[in-house]
Amino acid sequence: MAKKPSKVDKFAHLLGAVTDKQVAKLAGLGEAASVQSQRKKKNIPAFRSNCSKIKKALKTLKDTISDAEAAKELDVPLSLFSALRYHTALKKDKTKTIKKYKLDKEVVKAVLELDTHSKPGRKKGSKTKTTISTVALKNKKKKNAVKKTVVNSSKKKKVAKKVAKKVENKVAKKSAAKKIKKSPKKQNVVFEQAYECSFVHGNDKTSVYVTAASLLEATKKLEGVENSKAIKGALISITHIGSALA
Repeated sequence: MAKKPSKVDKFAHLLGAVTDKQVAKLAGLGEAASVQSQRKKKNIPAFRSNCSKIKKALKTLKDTISDAEAAKELDVPLSLFSALRYHTALKKDKTKTIKKYKLDKEVVKAVLELDTHSKPGRKKGSKTKTTISTVALKNKKKKNAVKKTVVNSSKKKKVAKKVAKKVENKVAKKSAAKKIKKSPKKQNVVFEQAYECSFVHGNDKTSVYVTAASLLEATKKLEGVENSKAIKGALISITHIGSALA
């Protein structure tokens, strides 16, 4: 008997691209626990984790790299990568940007909602009396937090550069491979040695020019000339005079 599909299956393409709560709402589920369970079974990272990964890469990513190539290299949902890449444009004109880049509306909704929940503000009227020691402790914590932020920021930049470099290298390799296929094969140029062979017959002197790979090969060629009796006289010298194209 075939397994009955769950309500989440219909929205499987949104797992990791939006929050589990948003998928649960679309599927008509009361809680996000079942969505989270299915996402983890498929080894798909959470929405916020994917967002963090993409934001790091976008800091150093070049415009020449396509959304599909970058998303594949980072192993993140393409729809989420595109929405975050055009995040600034979405803030200015959401409708126009969605239409221009063919963005998923649910993913866009999740990305824009992320802005409103990422930095929650403090409630007004929450002033409390603090002692001098408490203030000193808070200042110390702030200094430590700043140091950690600087260190973490440096590490994040290095990771982002590595990810961007991997994507660039992969694209460069593909481009180089295409150029190699298109480029015509180079013809091998072969050089042979030129020799002047001198013959003497009585008072007459005759020269024959031979090209060969070596002196030995030139000598063998001369033997053939002598045997054919095309030239009268005796061979007195073989002189190397230079190189010639074969």
